[in-house]
Amino acid sequence: MKLAALAVMLVLGCGSKKEEPAADPAPMVRPSVADPIGFCERARIMMTGRVKCFPEDTSIKMGLEEIADLVAKAPTEAEPRRKVAASCASMLDGMMRAQQPKNCPLDVTAEERAELETFLAAWNRDRKAAPP
Repeated sequence: MKLAALAVMLVLGCGSKKEEPAADPAPMVRPSVADPIGFCERARIMMTGRVKCFPEDTSIKMGLEEIADLVAKAPTEAEPRRKVAASCASMLDGMMRAQQPKNCPLDVTAEERAELETFLAAWNRDRKAAPP
């Protein structure tokens, strides 16, 4: 009987194999910002992650609706489209600047932060000051 139990343990592996972590069923694809509207997609992804942590927060749901509306109404001309992207980039920047809960951190790379900062700096530099 002991020999049969030992054989079963050997066949099953009994911890001899390393278990590989389960793959994420839907890995997050980092959206490109070749088109500035990519900042809207990044903001949507961030907010979607927040909904998982805070499902009762209606402000996140309202933000998702606003992003969807901005993207749906985005013009095709470059400068007006860039203005829409600046709105999404500002939302994204606000999320990154807010204190992050330890149980729900934002999934943002250093390159994405730098890209966002560069875009917003250029946007703010290019905007014309109001006449005196």
